[in-house]
Amino acid sequence: MPRFPTAGRFAIVTTAILIFANCVRTDVPAPSELAQFERDTLVEYALTLINQARTAEDLSELTLDTNTAAQSHAEHSLVRCTRGHWDTNGLKPYMRYTLAGGEQYSAENVFAIDFCPEDLGNYHLETPREQIDFAMDRFLNSPGHRRNILNPHHRKVGIGLTYRPPTIWFVQLFVGDYIEYETKPTIDSGILTLSGQTKNGAHVSSDTGTIAIYYDPPLEPLTRGQLSRTYCYSNGLAIAGIRPPPGDDWSYAEDETTIDIDSLQCPDPYDIPSDVPPPMSGDEAHNNWQQALDSSRDRATRQLTYPWITALEWTSDNDTFTISADISDLLDQHGDGVYTILLWAKISGERIPISEYSIFIPPVTSMPN
Repeated sequence: MPRFPTAGRFAIVTTAILIFANCVRTDVPAPSELAQFERDTLVEYALTLINQARTAEDLSELTLDTNTAAQSHAEHSLVRCTRGHWDTNGLKPYMRYTLAGGEQYSAENVFAIDFCPEDLGNYHLETPREQIDFAMDRFLNSPGHRRNILNPHHRKVGIGLTYRPPTIWFVQLFVGDYIEYETKPTIDSGILTLSGQTKNGAHVSSDTGTIAIYYDPPLEPLTRGQLSRTYCYSNGLAIAGIRPPPGDDWSYAEDETTIDIDSLQCPDPYDIPSDVPPPMSGDEAHNNWQQALDSSRDRATRQLTYPWITALEWTSDNDTFTISADISDLLDQHGDGVYTILLWAKISGERIPISEYSIFIPPVTSMPN
């Protein structure tokens, strides 16, 4: 019987690192003060530092991903003077990655501030390159960020980089390279369908694959005050797992599974009143961040129970697969929102998610401004 993914691999628990200033802008800054050639040079430098850290641990080097989600998030955050994984449209990293055409599994690191000072007289203005050095040092000394940088299954990284004195906005979006869809995950009349082929050693046969479905409510705008009180992000609410048909003369003994959620649990900005003020100083920003971190750590372990849905079809031949399942009951129960499909596979005997694809109901076809 297929095993449901464990809690430790069932949620992304990355964090945003922030640095501090002491004032807040009231106007809207320019999207970036880096010329394109400067940004390209800095991105290559950032990629070099990532690969130096990986090769020091005998890991393969990453190549630069062309998906635009990381750069879009860096620019969006600079314009709005925000930091973190959520944006003011309510989008999380995997949603932005899907809207930008991504198909793989992703994990994000962010280095940013959540306010934009007007008076720079009290700042020692380091160059963007120096700030990348500082950000990488912070990342590598933070367990969650370090795990992302040194994850052996990552194969590419998207790098977003913008700059306005006194700081950079620096986004790393790590992804795999294990799947090519022929039919991207699609829901039609309650039937979820996906097909394609795996590569680079991944397998999603009836013996090695399962699907997890997560749900996020319909997107709503978030304020700077709400975003300043976040710390990390998860995949949303796990609402079901999809398993292959059991085969002739076999049946599953259970129709649901229960897991312990004992990893870091992330504050939901929608639980925070929208009229809370944004930080007006470095101390306020740090206090907001620390309170969000403490809230994550203080939440008690809990159990969650999810239903299994047995697929209508789960066929595989070598590296190709076709999967379909009736999820109409889930749609009736949860309604509009974002349904994120996590496809799990085996690589060298280890089960990992290889694709994280968000389906928006009603449809969202492009990145909101």
